[in-house]
Amino acid sequence: MEEMLKSLKTAAQNRRGFMMKLGMAGAAAGVASQLGSAQTTSGPSDVDILNFALNLEYLEAEFYTMATTGKTIDTLGYTVTGSGTGGSVTGGSMVTFGANDGYAKAAALELAHDEQTHVGLLQGAIASLGGTAVARPSINLNALGFGFGSVQDFLKLARIFEDIGVTAYGGAAPLISNKTILGYAARILATEAQHVGNIRLLPPPLSTAPTSFRRPADRSCSP
Repeated sequence: MEEMLKSLKTAAQNRRGFMMKLGMAGAAAGVASQLGSAQTTSGPSDVDILNFALNLEYLEAEFYTMATTGKTIDTLGYTVTGSGTGGSVTGGSMVTFGANDGYAKAAALELAHDEQTHVGLLQGAIASLGGTAVARPSINLNALGFGFGSVQDFLKLARIFEDIGVTAYGGAAPLISNKTILGYAARILATEAQHVGNIRLLPPPLSTAPTSFRRPADRSCSP
């Protein structure tokens, strides 16, 4: 258990650096603190874990919603208030999908809907445990300098977000005590994993291999 907590803490610190660039330092710092104390206590509570996941879902939902509609999720009726200091979303713009980007646009719309749904699902799960969902933190969608200028930029950032989502849910799942909540997390993890595969297959496909990858020599036997 101790080694698992150390591994999760390291992963959380890496995600913290990424989130800090987007203006989500407070949210990331909170989970790093929880995971740090987890080594000497019984660990973060299910509400703590779900609130960390909710911060990530806020980020993903805002990214996809901005890219597909040019709007933030609160303007579409989604709840972004809660405990802690809430913030606004700055930066980002609607991505221009061309005539040949039909698949990418359809995927973007579906991902936006999924991530918006995840926000509501996690808020409901937190409430079911008697906790209070955190408010949406301040998010700067322009902080990374890419993501909205072209379809390729969008796919690049989408891939980063979805990879983070998969690792975050996979790393936190063993720490969840409530089996019903674990079921919710498993459903979201499965969806995030589907997102990763979908994004990688969109034309032109984004390579999943290192740039130094070379196909191994054919070792099949000759007849």
